Amino acid sequence: MAAMILNSSRAVEMSVYVVRAFVQLRELLASNKELAMRLDDLEARIARKLTTHDEAITGILKNPPRANEPARAEAATDWIRRVRREEVTLLARVA
Repeated sequence: MAAMILNSSRAVEMSVYVVRAFVQLRELLASNKELAMRLDDLEARIARKLTTHDEAITGILKNPPRANEPARAEAATDWIRRVRREEVTLLARVA
C-alpha cells in the first residue's frame, strides 16, 4: 500500500486505517447477512401463522356460530384470544 512506496509514519498510519476500514466493512456485511436470514425466518413463520389464521377465519365465516350453539361460539372466542396472545408474543420477539 502507500507505506510500501512512501517511507513515512503517516503512510503507515493511513495503510492501517484503510485495512481497519475494510475489516469493519466485512463485519458489517456479515451482520447484515445474519439479519437477512433472521428476517426471512420471521417472514416464513408469519406466513405460516397467517395461512392457519386465514383458514380458521374462512371456516368461521362459512359456518358462523349460532346463538343456540354456545360451544362453537365459545370455541371461536377462545381461538380469537389465542391468536391475540400469539401476535403479542410474536411482536415481543421482534422488538
